[in-house]
Amino acid sequence: MLSHVLLVGTNTTYTTLLRYRLETTLSVELKQVNTGREALSAINKATTLVVVAPTLPDGDGLQLIASMRAGWDDIPLLLVVPPEETEAAHDALAHGATDVVVAGRSDLDRMEWWIAQSRSNTATVAPPIAPPHSLFLIGNSLAIRRTRSHLRHAQQTDTPVLLQTESGLEPEAWARRLHEGSLRADAPFIAFDGAVLSDQAVYDTLFGTATTPGACARAEAGTLFIDNVSLLPSDVQHALYTLAETGTLPAHAERTDVPFAARLVFGTCHSLEELDNDDSFSTDLYDLISQHVISLPALRTRTEDLLLIAQQLLREKTHAAAGAPISFSVPAIQYLIGYDWPGNYRELEAVIDRGLRTAQGFELTVDDLFPHEDEEDLPEDASVMPPASSPVEKQPPMSLADEEHESDAPSDALPRSLFDLQTFTVSAVDAPPPDTSTKTRRQTPLERVALRAPDAIIPMEELQIFAIEHALDVCEGDIKQAARALGISPATVSHVASHLNPDGSTPH
Repeated sequence: MLSHVLLVGTNTTYTTLLRYRLETTLSVELKQVNTGREALSAINKATTLVVVAPTLPDGDGLQLIASMRAGWDDIPLLLVVPPEETEAAHDALAHGATDVVVAGRSDLDRMEWWIAQSRSNTATVAPPIAPPHSLFLIGNSLAIRRTRSHLRHAQQTDTPVLLQTESGLEPEAWARRLHEGSLRADAPFIAFDGAVLSDQAVYDTLFGTATTPGACARAEAGTLFIDNVSLLPSDVQHALYTLAETGTLPAHAERTDVPFAARLVFGTCHSLEELDNDDSFSTDLYDLISQHVISLPALRTRTEDLLLIAQQLLREKTHAAAGAPISFSVPAIQYLIGYDWPGNYRELEAVIDRGLRTAQGFELTVDDLFPHEDEEDLPEDASVMPPASSPVEKQPPMSLADEEHESDAPSDALPRSLFDLQTFTVSAVDAPPPDTSTKTRRQTPLERVALRAPDAIIPMEELQIFAIEHALDVCEGDIKQAARALGISPATVSHVASHLNPDGSTPH
């Protein structure tokens, strides 16, 4: 399947390098335009990825992303920023960007990741412009669409609803969404947790006292959400059944009976079978709430939504914070999607919080999110990240830093970024200087690319001078070695090299 990548406002050298890398290793067709107007005309149904620079000749890259997102909600839109301008990344998601790539960091990895996701149609690429109260409600996976359908049906009725949930699924957010889409949306929404108070406190808090109205009264004609209903005292369970059946708030604490007009929504971590077999749970209340049950989707069933949720969580936590991470490394993305998430959303949020305490740089890595306490317990090939669709073990793999040690680095490893090419400099990116800390020179990314794809065709009219200059620098003037690395004849290298040197001589 041919992928069509649209580059908007990227400089000529960057576009040339992308074309060389992507077109020679993937089935990708690149098109480059300079202005937002040209981009809006060029994008079409065949486009599988759009990469936008933050500043365009006719406007702002973020505004272009917002315009594109309005008409194309199924295409990944990436904002590419130089390292010194990462502040724009914090606004990108609000404008509809799918992800942000930092030039010179991990741009190549991220583009290949999103190209693969577009081909497989397994990723939700359009973040909401105005996120809901809870980020965990966003997404477009099959599991979440089914739940939304059940919720819409429940919004059209007034019958009691039971939300079946797991630990960390935030059922209150779903109950609030049910309320906001119902005819009771203008009335109060009151939430009560049956697991946090003593028996008497539960009764008083729900039904009130002579001087203080309880949750039932404060809900008025709105919605009363009672979580952990299975943990309520038996007398409270019976009172709630009577409340639902009669529409009357029972007399309590020197207060007479009063009408009850609110809708009841319950939450529980137990299955219907468990409730039915629980002798302490009210049979009458069970018969009432088991008629309309909505099972909330666990995070492990929503892999298509997981990255979107994680990205929004990260950006909310680091909004406008100078130097804070703006995204996840590609291995971290793969690990997040493959992980089972027994603690669901609360665990995801805790993992991100933990990663932010140790993160350095622009990306959260696997080791930031899942620090391993004892490396001896790691599997032998833990450094190999499984694909997103494959089951993974809970033990985190080794970090990228471990992978990149000279003693372990494979000779044919691909570069993480086009800007790992040490001698390359463009106006937007200052490439890091070569590592001279060791006597043995490490193999450069361009050499590794040449070894990985020796038959790759380089557009000589665009890349010849740059490629030969870089190869000669890396090969320390060895023309034959440079020619082998580039896949061209030594005569061609020698000819070009003679014009590169100020004194007209050929390097030896």
